Amino acid sequence: MLITAARLFDGRLVDVTLNEGRIADLVDHQPSRGGDIDARGGLLLPGLHDHHVHIAATAATLASVRCGPSEVTDEAGLFHTLAGAAGSGWLRGIGYHESVAGRIDRAWLDAAVPDRPVRLQHRSGRMWIFNSVGLDLLLAGREPPPALDRVTGWLFDADRWLRDALHGMPPDLSLVSRNWSRWGVTGLTDMNPENEPADATRFSALRREGTLAQRVTVAGRATLAGMAPDPWVAVGPLKVHLHEAHLPAYDTLTGAIDEAHRVGRGWPSTA
Repeated sequence: MLITAARLFDGRLVDVTLNEGRIADLVDHQPSRGGDIDARGGLLLPGLHDHHVHIAATAATLASVRCGPSEVTDEAGLFHTLAGAAGSGWLRGIGYHESVAGRIDRAWLDAAVPDRPVRLQHRSGRMWIFNSVGLDLLLAGREPPPALDRVTGWLFDADRWLRDALHGMPPDLSLVSRNWSRWGVTGLTDMNPENEPADATRFSALRREGTLAQRVTVAGRATLAGMAPDPWVAVGPLKVHLHEAHLPAYDTLTGAIDEAHRVGRGWPSTA
């Protein structure tokens, strides 16, 4: 790859040749020279790395309806946003906060959207609210998780169950990957605490097919230590997801750390 008219920190304009991901040549800019990318005087930086991102969730937001501040700030606005959303399949709302309309529930969503499945995520990421059509679809022939209140339609901390209930269809990463590339992000650390080898394998496949342009470090469960080697997908730290109101027992936490060290993982990341 040849990048032309890139600016260094000292102000010079240069042309940069890259070979297999490394700078092979750097010379003063030659205006008549054509290249793969015209930097147009933009600053030349190393690739940036986002050290805490949830890749699938970030991609899913692009196909979701924003239902909280600053886009939606009151109950009438939320009702209008959901009732007027285009489409006929699952309606996925994100970013809800009680400051908009209080502790809404299944009945409230039924009034706004009675004829299509709705799932609305609280901005904390830990809670989903479902309408009746959505619950009927999720629970058809399936045992509800303990964290589901069927009366209110509230589901807490059950993302893996929900993913399985929705048949585990991952979002398309091509658009969000292109956005990261435009911002100069060439590496990501996916911090989903539930990541396991199958998730790392999927990232590897997406890298090979070109859907995902970034290198990925995968944090998550201790079982990631068994993933196949890949130059573009690395094993990150064990992630221990701490909930302030329900902290794990001390022996459980230290046991997780011991297990991570036993399989060659580094010190855990906590969030």
